[in-house]
Amino acid sequence: MREGPVVMGMERWREAEEQFSFGIVRHVLEQLVEAGEIGDVPVEVTARMMFASLSAGAMIIADASDPKKASADVLAALLKMIEGIRHKG
Repeated sequence: MREGPVVMGMERWREAEEQFSFGIVRHVLEQLVEAGEIGDVPVEVTARMMFASLSAGAMIIADASDPKKASADVLAALLKMIEGIRHKG
């Protein structure tokens, strides 16, 4: 997360994120919508917001003095966010 942009350059780093990491988040979200697991959400916007949350979570863990606790906290927060868009019916 820290060294990638330095080594690759910001433009190449963003292209790799878009193609690989973000693409996976968008694809999984599309599948969950199609399966009825989550409500009808704007996929592109929701995927970008989820990707940003995952990226922020990774930085929180990387910067933490207690990575295990930070990891548990990040996971708990992400699960609550996902729970919020799950289809309830």
